[in-house]
Parts: sequence; C-alpha cells; structure tokens
Amino acid sequence: MKNVIKFVVLGLGLSLVGCAHQPSNPQTFEVDKEQLSKAENNKKLNSHLAHVVWINPPLRRVESPVAHETPQE
Repeated sequence: MKNVIKFVVLGLGLSLVGCAHQPSNPQTFEVDKEQLSKAENNKKLNSHLAHVVWINPPLRRVESPVAHETPQE
C-alpha cells in the first residue's frame, strides 16, 4: 500500500514538473490561408466538388511574438 502511494505521488510530481516546462522558442499555430484558398479555387474550377466545410482547418506553425521580446531594464 505504501508503494502505491509513493508511485502516485511520484507520478503527480513528475506531471507537474513536465507541465511547468516552457520551451525556449514557443510556437503558435494559425490558419493557413494559402491552403484554404487552394481548396476554394479547386471548388470553383470543378463543378463536381462539393462544398468544403473545414472541421479542422489546415494550420501552419509560426513563431510566437513573445519569443522576440527583449527584457526591459
């Protein structure tokens, strides 16, 4: 029973440490408008294509503006 409690506490501790880690180069995602426009253009060119509804639109990775900020003195 003591071993189970130790493993639970150890697991919780490791998960908290892992969640607290911040990457040095944070990245964010934004909707890739180029891919969206390609799909819309294909739909306009081909009358057999149905209406496209994006549940998960295509994303592209961009650097976060926070990564370029310098600390002020």
